[in-house]
Amino acid sequence: MPLGPLNRRAFLLGTAAALGGGGAALALMRSASALSIEKISAQSPLGVAFSNRCQPDAEHERIRKLLEEQLSRESGAPGTTLTAQEFCPLCGCPIIVSRTF
Repeated sequence: MPLGPLNRRAFLLGTAAALGGGGAALALMRSASALSIEKISAQSPLGVAFSNRCQPDAEHERIRKLLEEQLSRESGAPGTTLTAQEFCPLCGCPIIVSRTF
Protein backbone atom coordinates (compact mmCIF):
# COMPACT_ATOMS: atom_id res chain seq x y z
CA MET A 1 0.00 0.00 0.00
CA PRO A 2 1.63 3.30 -1.04
CA LEU A 3 1.97 5.94 1.61
CA GLY A 4 0.50 9.38 1.06
CA PRO A 5 2.57 12.53 0.98
CA LEU A 6 4.45 13.16 4.22
CA ASN A 7 3.53 16.39 5.92
CA ARG A 8 5.92 18.50 7.95
CA ARG A 9 4.44 17.58 11.32
CA ALA A 10 4.64 13.83 10.69
CA PHE A 11 8.21 14.20 9.46
CA LEU A 12 9.31 16.18 12.54
CA LEU A 13 7.56 13.79 14.95
CA GLY A 14 9.18 10.80 13.26
CA THR A 15 12.59 12.44 13.35
CA ALA A 16 12.22 13.34 17.03
CA ALA A 17 11.22 9.75 17.86
CA ALA A 18 14.20 8.36 15.97
CA LEU A 19 16.62 10.77 17.61
CA GLY A 20 15.14 10.17 21.04
CA GLY A 21 15.85 6.45 20.78
CA GLY A 22 19.35 7.06 19.44
CA GLY A 23 19.98 9.75 22.03
CA ALA A 24 19.24 7.31 24.85
CA ALA A 25 21.71 4.83 23.39
CA LEU A 26 24.38 7.55 23.11
CA ALA A 27 23.79 8.64 26.70
CA LEU A 28 24.52 5.11 27.93
CA MET A 29 27.80 4.85 26.04
CA ARG A 30 31.09 5.72 27.72
CA SER A 31 33.04 8.83 26.73
CA ALA A 32 35.38 8.70 23.75
CA SER A 33 38.94 7.80 24.66
CA ALA A 34 40.25 9.77 21.67
CA LEU A 35 39.70 12.95 23.66
CA SER A 36 41.70 11.88 26.71
CA ILE A 37 45.08 13.31 27.71
CA GLU A 38 47.95 10.86 27.99
CA LYS A 39 51.05 11.53 30.10
CA ILE A 40 54.41 10.84 28.44
CA SER A 41 57.57 10.33 30.46
CA ALA A 42 60.25 12.82 29.44
CA GLN A 43 62.86 10.04 29.55
CA SER A 44 60.93 7.67 27.28
CA PRO A 45 61.88 7.49 23.57
CA LEU A 46 58.58 9.15 22.63
CA GLY A 47 59.14 11.91 25.22
CA VAL A 48 62.62 12.58 23.85
CA ALA A 49 61.26 12.68 20.29
CA PHE A 50 58.63 15.25 21.25
CA SER A 51 61.09 17.40 23.20
CA ASN A 52 63.55 17.48 20.28
CA ARG A 53 61.00 18.10 17.53
CA CYS A 54 61.70 21.83 17.18
CA GLN A 55 65.40 21.68 16.42
CA PRO A 56 66.34 23.36 13.13
CA ASP A 57 67.07 20.90 10.37
CA ALA A 58 67.50 20.80 6.59
CA GLU A 59 63.74 20.92 5.97
CA HIS A 60 63.36 24.08 8.09
CA GLU A 61 66.26 25.69 6.21
CA ARG A 62 64.71 24.79 2.83
CA ILE A 63 61.35 26.29 3.83
CA ARG A 64 63.04 29.41 5.22
CA LYS A 65 64.90 29.96 1.94
CA LEU A 66 61.68 29.55 -0.07
CA LEU A 67 59.95 32.12 2.13
CA GLU A 68 62.87 34.55 1.77
CA GLU A 69 62.72 34.18 -2.03
CA GLN A 70 58.97 34.83 -1.94
CA LEU A 71 59.45 37.99 0.15
CA SER A 72 62.29 39.20 -2.09
CA ARG A 73 59.78 39.47 -4.96
CA GLU A 74 57.38 41.56 -2.84
CA SER A 75 57.53 45.33 -2.52
CA GLY A 76 56.33 47.74 0.10
CA ALA A 77 56.49 51.30 1.34
CA PRO A 78 59.60 52.37 3.25
CA GLY A 79 59.35 51.34 6.89
CA THR A 80 56.82 48.54 6.32
CA THR A 81 57.47 44.95 7.27
CA LEU A 82 56.19 41.95 5.36
CA THR A 83 56.01 38.57 7.02
CA ALA A 84 55.58 35.11 5.52
CA GLN A 85 54.84 31.99 7.53
CA GLU A 86 54.80 28.29 6.70
CA PHE A 87 54.44 25.21 8.89
CA CYS A 88 56.96 22.39 8.68
CA PRO A 89 55.21 19.33 7.22
CA LEU A 90 57.40 17.03 9.35
CA CYS A 91 57.04 18.48 12.83
CA GLY A 92 54.43 21.24 12.54
CA CYS A 93 56.72 24.01 13.76
CA PRO A 94 55.94 27.47 12.38
CA ILE A 95 58.72 28.98 10.25
CA ILE A 96 58.44 32.76 10.04
CA VAL A 97 60.45 35.10 7.84
CA SER A 98 60.17 38.91 7.83
CA ARG A 99 61.46 41.61 5.53
CA THR A 100 61.53 45.35 6.33
CA PHE A 101 61.69 47.91 3.51
